[in-house]
Amino acid sequence: MNQIKRFLFIFLVVCMELALISCSNGKNVSDNGSNNSLPIENASQTKNGNGDQKINNSGDTVGNTDISDESKSSFDKTAPPVEYSWRFAFSDGVAWTVSRNINDVKWHLIDTSGNIILVLNDLDEYFIPSNFTHGAAIVKRADGTYELINKTGNVLTSSKADEYDEIIYAAVEIGLFVVKKSIDMFALTETQIGTIDSKGNWHIPLKKKDDWIPISFSEIEYIGDGLIKDKYQDGNMYNLYTGESFHCYPRRFNDGYGVYRKGNNVYSMNTFGEINEIKNGLTWTELRFTTRMRGNESEEHRMNYYFAPDGLGIYNVGLFYLEDKGYDWNIRGFFDINGNIVIDLSQYKGVLNDPVFDGDYCALILTNEQKSKFYTVIDKTGKFMFEPKSISDLGNEVDFINLDAGLIMVWDWFKKLQVFNIYGEKVFEISKIESFFKFNDGIGLVYAYKDDGNGLESYYIDTSGNRLLF
Repeated sequence: MNQIKRFLFIFLVVCMELALISCSNGKNVSDNGSNNSLPIENASQTKNGNGDQKINNSGDTVGNTDISDESKSSFDKTAPPVEYSWRFAFSDGVAWTVSRNINDVKWHLIDTSGNIILVLNDLDEYFIPSNFTHGAAIVKRADGTYELINKTGNVLTSSKADEYDEIIYAAVEIGLFVVKKSIDMFALTETQIGTIDSKGNWHIPLKKKDDWIPISFSEIEYIGDGLIKDKYQDGNMYNLYTGESFHCYPRRFNDGYGVYRKGNNVYSMNTFGEINEIKNGLTWTELRFTTRMRGNESEEHRMNYYFAPDGLGIYNVGLFYLEDKGYDWNIRGFFDINGNIVIDLSQYKGVLNDPVFDGDYCALILTNEQKSKFYTVIDKTGKFMFEPKSISDLGNEVDFINLDAGLIMVWDWFKKLQVFNIYGEKVFEISKIESFFKFNDGIGLVYAYKDDGNGLESYYIDTSGNRLLF
């Protein structure tokens, strides 16, 4: 029975980590610098037999569960190197890793140099600790107690000592945590939610939740600017800053606004739910289809898999993409929040991706008059960073292109990731890749198939593609 539980635990780890990939099949976008002092293995070197890298130092300390005590963390500097069975993405300068043997599972917290700064071995075997944000993270102890801990293992708040039952969600982007309390008495039966900050203090006290608000981490989607919604259905969103909720239309918010299309008009919505019409008189962009061949099977896909849904992109850094066409006119380009065109792309036959600016740059897939596909990067003035290059130069059929940490990430249908700088120069590539988690603190996380084909391995890389030795 214990072996079955351990198998289920590792399976859950993989599934949960894959579920954290943002849209686009695990292709994420983030701005980060690189860390040039990291121990590395050149990306061209062969992976070792089991796919796991060893760290140069190690030690054990168990997180303290008594909120009145100071941390009792200590390390055995003579301990042998740790071989991790799984790794998680960096956040707030640290990352969780897992080591296990037949009788024990330990969660290690490492810094960006691979140093172990905390080890926990008394956690619920089916619960994955949250990423750290503003110095705090959620853990669940083996006895079912939820805790908010800091990087030394000190407990900041605990469901055992405070008036909530669970910490159900970490809004890593803003350093707030959602807590839940269930009341089931004859006089009152209801579920309450509230938020606490990264110090363990109340931000919004517990209050009766709206019926639509998710109460499980797996159901919650963060859509920017402190807003969450149910990821499986359209409807209301909840403002973690104010505790208010209202109906949600945009798919993402940035810089205080989101945009959405309804009928022939485009609207903006701010984080207080206020709506403003910014474009009218459009037509409804028809759905487009493409057919690709994979083996002997033909698969038909809505081109919205590539295109911005309904011809409307995500608002970010003051711009959003919009395309529309009528019988004798064409709109295609980037607009500001007032509906003014800033970058006109109407001279091109088509834009075949869902373009969003990542900082100062945006990756594009364009078609010419002969319907051939090309890729490039533009800046916020619309200037090409390099002359558009043919998609066919990339080899196998391209699935997706995005920007991450100032790098062009090119994915194909055959599990290969090619990475270029914003000038179109190739930096590195990874074959047999299953998932890639965005660069944070200059470090990306790779899940790839082992050379022997026996399952997945995980490892970290820097922004030059060098494999890190931890």
